[in-house]
Amino acid sequence: MDGNSCCSAVGIAPGWVVQRNCARNQTRKTPASTTSRGAARAIDLCLLFHLFLPFLPLVIEAAILRNVEDKTLLLFLAIYPLSIGVSSRNRLMFGKAVVIGLAYSTFFGLNSGDVLLSPVIYNIGYLCLAAVMIIHMGERYNRHVVDRDLFWEFGSTGVQS
Repeated sequence: MDGNSCCSAVGIAPGWVVQRNCARNQTRKTPASTTSRGAARAIDLCLLFHLFLPFLPLVIEAAILRNVEDKTLLLFLAIYPLSIGVSSRNRLMFGKAVVIGLAYSTFFGLNSGDVLLSPVIYNIGYLCLAAVMIIHMGERYNRHVVDRDLFWEFGSTGVQS
């Protein structure tokens, strides 16, 4: 057993765990969301709020109108990568998200001015969207499961279930 491993974890209060490091004879109190169960909740909430919930307006529009209008799709392709990019810790991901957002903001403006856009622009947008989502899922997995960072730290106890 290495010097950084915890020998035991005992719950002391809702949302808190005491971890004992036997090798260093240390005890520390940490939020429960940094435990494996809390990390699983953190990644579940993160995927829900970052990756799936933003698609709800598109799903509602598709259900009501039986399709998603081009302007709506272009606006989504402009805003969604930006919102993901600003929450990224990776500068390259942030930069790519800004470029994608600016490009699709421009395409939205052109489409609003009745300029007919090539279907290739939409296909590239789908690929960009998929790439942003996959990269972000990996980044969030590392952040919340591997590094055990809290997702939305409310107060001092982290996310409560």
